[in-house]
Amino acid sequence: MLDFNFSVNHLVSILAIASGILYAFQIGTLKKNKSIETKYFTTFISVLSFIVLLFLIIDFRLNIKILNLSIVFFILSSVLLLPPLMWLYVKKIISQEDKVKDKVHFYPSIIVSLIVLVLLIAFFLTKNQFFMSILIKVAFLSLVVVFILQNIYYIYLSIKGYLRHREKIEETYSYSEDVDLSWVKVLIIGYVTFIASIIVVNYFDGEISNIFFNLIILVYIIYIGHNAMKQDSISVLDGKNISDSDYQKDKNISEAQAKIFDKIKADLLDVMVEEKPYLDHNLNIFTLAKRLNTNSKYLSQVINQEFNKSFVHFINEYRIEDAKQILLAKNNYTIEAQSQMVGFKSKSSFNIAFKRHTGLTPSLYIQGNS
Repeated sequence: MLDFNFSVNHLVSILAIASGILYAFQIGTLKKNKSIETKYFTTFISVLSFIVLLFLIIDFRLNIKILNLSIVFFILSSVLLLPPLMWLYVKKIISQEDKVKDKVHFYPSIIVSLIVLVLLIAFFLTKNQFFMSILIKVAFLSLVVVFILQNIYYIYLSIKGYLRHREKIEETYSYSEDVDLSWVKVLIIGYVTFIASIIVVNYFDGEISNIFFNLIILVYIIYIGHNAMKQDSISVLDGKNISDSDYQKDKNISEAQAKIFDKIKADLLDVMVEEKPYLDHNLNIFTLAKRLNTNSKYLSQVINQEFNKSFVHFINEYRIEDAKQILLAKNNYTIEAQSQMVGFKSKSSFNIAFKRHTGLTPSLYIQGNS
C-alpha cells in the first residue's frame, strides 16, 4: 500500500506544474502566431513543468523500482533539453541566424537518453549490477559535467544575442514600444535562478529549500508564460539582409566615402530641421534613409561616427528640443499628449528620454523654468 504525506511543498509543485501546462496549452493552441519560436517556448515550459513533476514524484518516495529507474531516464533526457530550448527560443525571437542547424543542439540529450535506455534494458535483462554502476556514472557525468557546460555555453549565447539585438534595436527604431525585449532578460535571469535553485535544493535538502525552489519555478513560469503570450519575434532586418557588420563603426573609410558621408550628414541635418521626420511615432532608420536617398548602413555609420549617437538617441534629441518649447508654452495639454505631439508613443518612454537628455523629469523642468 502506498503511503505518503501531502505537504505545502507538494501543493506549490502542483501549482507550478498546472501553470506550465496551462500556459503551454494557451500559447500553443490559442496564440494566432504559431511560429517556430512559439513551438520552442511551449516545449521549454512543458519540459520545465515535466521536470517539476518528476521531482514531485521523487519527493513522494514511492518504493517502485521500475518507476524510480524510469524517472532517472526522463530526468536525464529532460534536463539536457532545457538549455538548448531556452537558447533556441531567444535566438528565434531576436531573429538571429547561424550556420548550426537547430537539431544539433539536441544531440547531447538524445545521446545520453540512448545510453541510459540501453543500460536500463541491459540491467533488467541480466540483473547485473555492473550496468547499474555504469548508469550511476553516466548520470553523474550528464548532470554535473554536460549540464553545467551546456548552461555556461547557452547562457553566454543568450546574453550575447540579447545585448547585440538591443544594440541593433537602438540603431534601427526611434521608439522602444512593440520592440522591447527586456522581459527576455528576465527569462534568462530566471533561468539562471532556476539552475542555482537546483544546486541549493541538493545542497540544503529540506522542506524549506524545496518550497523555495518550487516557488521560484512557479513565479518564473507565470511571468514568462504571461509575457510570451504577448510577445512576437522582432526582426531588425525590415525586409533587408543586414548583417552585424552593417553596424560596425569603421573609422578607416575612403576619401570618396567620406564625401558621401559629408553629403548624407548635411542632408540629414536639413531634413531634420525642415521636414521634422522625428514627429512620426513609427520612424525607423530604413524610412529615414529612403527619405535621404541613401541606404540604412551609411546612415547608421554617419549617425554613429559624426554624432557619436545611436539612431534612437539622435532622433530623441530633436524630439526633446521640441518638447521643451511645448512644455513651457501655456496650453491645456497633458504631458502625455505633449509627448505624443513630438513623436513619442507613450508617456513612460518620453519621461525616460527627457531625463536622459536633460537630467530632469518633464515636471521638474517645467517647475525650474516657470
